[in-house]
Amino acid sequence: MKWVKWLLLVVFVLLLISGGLNPVLTHLSDKNWLTGYLLQYGWIGHFSIALAALIFVSLGGPRQAISFIFGYLYGAAIGVAVAIAICSLAALANYMAARMVFAHILARRFPVRMHKFNQFASRAPFMKILTLRLLPVGSNLVTNLLSGSVGVPLPAFLCASVLGYSPQTLVFALIGGGIGIYAMATLVFELLDMQLQGKENHPEWLDVDIEVIPGISAMQAGASRVGAMLGHDFCTISLSDLLTPWETIDKRLHACGAGDFVVSFYNPVSKKRDWQLNHARDVLLQYRPATTPVMIGRQLTRPEEDITFTTLGELDAKDVDMFTMVSVGNSDTKHIVNGEKNWIYTPRGYSKKL
Repeated sequence: MKWVKWLLLVVFVLLLISGGLNPVLTHLSDKNWLTGYLLQYGWIGHFSIALAALIFVSLGGPRQAISFIFGYLYGAAIGVAVAIAICSLAALANYMAARMVFAHILARRFPVRMHKFNQFASRAPFMKILTLRLLPVGSNLVTNLLSGSVGVPLPAFLCASVLGYSPQTLVFALIGGGIGIYAMATLVFELLDMQLQGKENHPEWLDVDIEVIPGISAMQAGASRVGAMLGHDFCTISLSDLLTPWETIDKRLHACGAGDFVVSFYNPVSKKRDWQLNHARDVLLQYRPATTPVMIGRQLTRPEEDITFTTLGELDAKDVDMFTMVSVGNSDTKHIVNGEKNWIYTPRGYSKKL
């Protein structure tokens, strides 16, 4: 079976070489570059990014970074699934490489460490590997190599890895999907506030340095795609009543209509919640004309981005899903067509001064 080991080694080296030649590896931290790459190369781009991520994690790169990137590119739900798959495949590659090729080398080079790990993992290997995955300490690469070298059962290793990767992957994919607007940053400060009020018992939280990185929201991205929709006063309203009572949301809808704000609706519909958007439309129709321009932006800034132009009177929840943001103009917002170009802009009254 020596030829099998050498074949696996050759395949592993070829993968490393192909990954090294992959331009994505040098741009894994550049979200804008990755988005443009996907738009340019389609499914080949998706494959190249997945391969680069696989090589990156296989060589010891932090899996949290990959989770963040995939959360940004594909959204939290798909990003979590892709990141877990990539990290699990990387762990499997490390495990098999150690088991079939590098076990003897590692045993000669690190005999004490191998012996200690073997004693640690020999009893209840699933729980031991799961514990290592859940704890934010240690080296993911070292755990993979040692597990393969001492012969931790493969099913226990893989199942514990997938389960153990999930919590951190979910957190970082959510962060990658958006931080400051209807996202995770507010939860951090809410927990900090509870600690300051004595409602939590985690004094170590007070020593954490917090930095919120500004980003481009879906509202801004959508407005830029269609022109200058946010040219005058605007607001955002989440139509999800999971954390906010619907009575409160309804009051905000009427206030938005009375104030004639351009409004962007986040979380417009879901599988279990499909009536709120149509209700919001009906409320706004009490304050502005049915011809008011509307932009429906799906998967904004991501490779599957799709923009639809419609009007307030024709807006329907059946054309929208949870990956969509809906922006409704105010009573002065205009939709203009220049050849094949469609634009929406909201005047700010400058024409009255000309």
